[in-house]
Amino acid sequence: MGSAITVLGLAGLREDIAAWQKLVSKMTRDDRVLALAERAVEFAAWVNQPWVRVVLVVAGVLSLLWRLPGVWRLRHRLWFDWRKLLVERVWIDREAAIALMRHSEWGQIKRPATSLLDFTMPGTTGLSASEKQRKKFRLYLELSLDAFGQDNPASVREVEGGGSEYDEASLRKFVRSAMMSEIEDEFGAIPRGMT
Repeated sequence: MGSAITVLGLAGLREDIAAWQKLVSKMTRDDRVLALAERAVEFAAWVNQPWVRVVLVVAGVLSLLWRLPGVWRLRHRLWFDWRKLLVERVWIDREAAIALMRHSEWGQIKRPATSLLDFTMPGTTGLSASEKQRKKFRLYLELSLDAFGQDNPASVREVEGGGSEYDEASLRKFVRSAMMSEIEDEFGAIPRGMT
């Protein structure tokens, strides 16, 4: 503070601190800024309530977990059940069908593991091994969906514009059946009945 007064004194300005404070308060007083500051204080007090903090923490955690496969399956299952209440058959487009297959347990065990260290060097051409595996997996899902459509023609319908829609309930059964086949291939036949 003393150095500021010295600078002001050398500049030929008054040394009276009270006069400077009065001048500065006149120059910086803005009713709009004060009104916004009051609103900000009110908003901060509202956000500081415990129930608001809990809601914000839950929303933050959900946003972090939103794209995890288990959370995806849960929200998609709830959405499917809701739509199933409204209509007899739930139809989904090709991309939604592939997403359902990719996020299913069967898709999770089929998905290739990729490494963060696997990348293509700058200046080189071609795909890294991880990129190749992701593209092959996507094609595998598309071919599996096409096979589902061929084996279950009543579960596929053509829509205007040249696309296809798939019966979600039938597709879920198909994916479940594929998972059962995977389990039986790896562990053997599933025991049935009692003796």
